[in-house]
Amino acid sequence: MNNSKITPLNIFIATSITNKLTRPKEIAKLRCLVETIERTAAKNSSITLCAFHQEGWAGEENPEVYVPRDYGWCKACNGAIILPELSYGVRIEEGWLTAFHKPMLRLHEKAVCHQSHMEEHLCQVAAVFDRSFTGPLDIGRHVDEFIRFLRR
Repeated sequence: MNNSKITPLNIFIATSITNKLTRPKEIAKLRCLVETIERTAAKNSSITLCAFHQEGWAGEENPEVYVPRDYGWCKACNGAIILPELSYGVRIEEGWLTAFHKPMLRLHEKAVCHQSHMEEHLCQVAAVFDRSFTGPLDIGRHVDEFIRFLRR
């Protein structure tokens, strides 16, 4: 396929950053996951919008900066890839994405696990794909599938 004629999709990547900042191994693992998503998206002529990457693989501590930026990304994106964890920020972003009826791919490590009733019922408002992964190959396959869905 000639990707030069395909209109790029904007893919928002939502992930918890703050609770990992004091744990270098967790930051390295998260960076590897995000880079896998970004490579797969780029291969599919898609642009990723990721705070974690934009902030130099660290966290932005000023909500006056990141809240409007992330809200704008949620509104402008074609779809979102979410690494859900116990994170208020990710929950807020899921709410924005749902309100804008944006499709979401929620990647769960090892097993699909809903943390709340809200998560279980997001699919009533927006297209939500819950997928589990054990490594980069799974992530690549799920991201490819999601982008194909967005392009249909």
